[in-house]
Amino acid sequence: MPLNISKEATPVLYQQSPEIQKLCLKIYGEYHGQKSVEIRLAQGKLIEVFRRGKPNLVDENGEPASEKATLSAICEEINIPRSTAYNYADEYVVTQTYPEPIQGTAQGSIRNR
Repeated sequence: MPLNISKEATPVLYQQSPEIQKLCLKIYGEYHGQKSVEIRLAQGKLIEVFRRGKPNLVDENGEPASEKATLSAICEEINIPRSTAYNYADEYVVTQTYPEPIQGTAQGSIRNR
C-alpha cells in the first residue's frame, strides 16, 4: 500500500518540507518491509535531515512541538520505530563521514549484523 501524504492520513508529514516528504516517500515506497543496508542508510539520512535542517516542528494540529515529538510522529506515520531510526542515523553518519575504504568496510559490517 503506497504512502498517501495528506492532511488526514499523515498530518505531521503533510506539514513538512518537500525534501522531507520526498525522503519519507522513498523510504516507505522503496524499502517498506525490507531489512537492508540501503534501508538503514535511507532512514538514517531522514534523521540527519532533521538534525541539520529546519524541520517544521509541529504536532498533528499544527501546534508547536519538540523535535523529538515531531520526529516520533513522522516515524509513526511511515511505520518506523523511532529508536530504530536513530540507530540507522548513526550508521548513516559513519558511512558518509569517513574516507571511501572505511565507508565500504562500515557498510560491510552493517550487512553482517
